[in-house]
Amino acid sequence: MVAYVGGARRRLAPQRVLEILAGKLDITDDQVSVHPYRPEDFLVVFASAAIRNRVAACPEVEFQGDRLYFRPWNRQSQAVHSILGSKVWIVMEGIPPHAWERETAEDLLGTACKVDAVAPETSSRSDLSAFRLTAWTANPEAIPSLRWLAIPEPGSEIPPPLLQYKVLIHVDAVADFIEAGEPWFLGGSSDSGQSGLPGSPDGFSDDGGGARPRQRVWQFCVRDARGGELGREGNGGGHGGSTRSAERTDWRLPPMAPTPVVSHGGPTMRVQDRVTARKSAFDCLSGQQLGGDAREKVPETSLNSGGAFLTG
Repeated sequence: MVAYVGGARRRLAPQRVLEILAGKLDITDDQVSVHPYRPEDFLVVFASAAIRNRVAACPEVEFQGDRLYFRPWNRQSQAVHSILGSKVWIVMEGIPPHAWERETAEDLLGTACKVDAVAPETSSRSDLSAFRLTAWTANPEAIPSLRWLAIPEPGSEIPPPLLQYKVLIHVDAVADFIEAGEPWFLGGSSDSGQSGLPGSPDGFSDDGGGARPRQRVWQFCVRDARGGELGREGNGGGHGGSTRSAERTDWRLPPMAPTPVVSHGGPTMRVQDRVTARKSAFDCLSGQQLGGDAREKVPETSLNSGGAFLTG
């Protein structure tokens, strides 16, 4: 639930909220956790639905001159409704072979779209000239046309040296399923065996659907004339493809993954956000050839579990 302070006194500490719940509703601090929150004042997490229902039954609580109002938290309260109504065929130019992974493409695209499928020649690494995939998006123009992929060099040097790769993102074609009046999940599959991937000689399968891909004009080594840019923050955990476990035994909000700190002979300093030393695909192959001991020695230093540091 969310809670906000009523009356003249607008600022309360989370500990005071715990005291009010304990004094008025006999809810102890091992049954609830209180977190400062916006735009309301607090987010209150309860150990069970029964305890939450006790608070919901009396949404206004007053104790020793302090008044709190409670209401259910709604995940839609601060959101804008949208729909991934356009399917796009994307060609990404500049991803190096040692970062040739679906996760790299998802990080580069950020929240602009949700990756649907990777082309067979890309997933098999038989064609490393460009990273090809299909994705769903609410606005093709919001897909960035240029991103920078930075990967730390191996070693323990502080701060870690980086190699930056310029990645051009081309939108090869767009199929608008909203305009065609067809649900997005009827996008059909091609004879390539993967959802919506090109299967016909002209690059698209004819599945008889109402939405036909419209080819866009672009050129290798030239940035697309597209206005959408994600900037330095276009990355983040909302790129799709991740799943959560169905249930948690601990009712409390889990902490975020810890951010490693490094010492440089003085005060500790945080490693730059979203920097990861990716394990090279070539290192994996070398480890298989050299045996089990070699595989254990392959560097796999992860400075942050989120992905490579991206700038745009």
